[in-house]
Amino acid sequence: TLGVDNVHTYTITDNDAAPNVTISASSPIDEAASTSTVTATLDAISGLDVTVNLTYSEGTATLTDDYTVTTSQIIVPAGSLSANVTGITAVQDLLDEADETVFVDIASIINGTDNSTQQTITITDDDAAPNVTISASSPIDEAAGTSTVTATLDAISGLPVTVNLTYSEGT
Repeated sequence: TLGVDNVHTYTITDNDAAPNVTISASSPIDEAASTSTVTATLDAISGLDVTVNLTYSEGTATLTDDYTVTTSQIIVPAGSLSANVTGITAVQDLLDEADETVFVDIASIINGTDNSTQQTITITDDDAAPNVTISASSPIDEAAGTSTVTATLDAISGLPVTVNLTYSEGT
């Protein structure tokens, strides 16, 4: 009828597949309190927020001694293709050691599908090797004496320290 408003309600069913999610992490980072950025990327824009829960595991780095976890969740807002967070912060120490690693994985996703591989963050050591001083016991008896040679480090090292000695004739 003319002049009568008719209201009709329609429901649109969302039949779009959830987006595939991948993560990436900035690496390497310096030991001197540097941070690593973890990015979640979608393969398609979603009409829903996508929540990515992360898990960090020790490679050769130790939690609290070598790094701290800053954030373990990334939310990619509806309508966006990616978002990032600061994942870990390296902890400065004074120990000369090898570069160390931390692994990042997706623990779970809300409104998305895991299509990622484990990421490795390398923490680059910035500490100098310790200095070595050498001392030898003397004098010794020419007929049957022995001398002890001692190598002393001026700092503890997290790596093996090898000292090669050469001997030469004296007087």
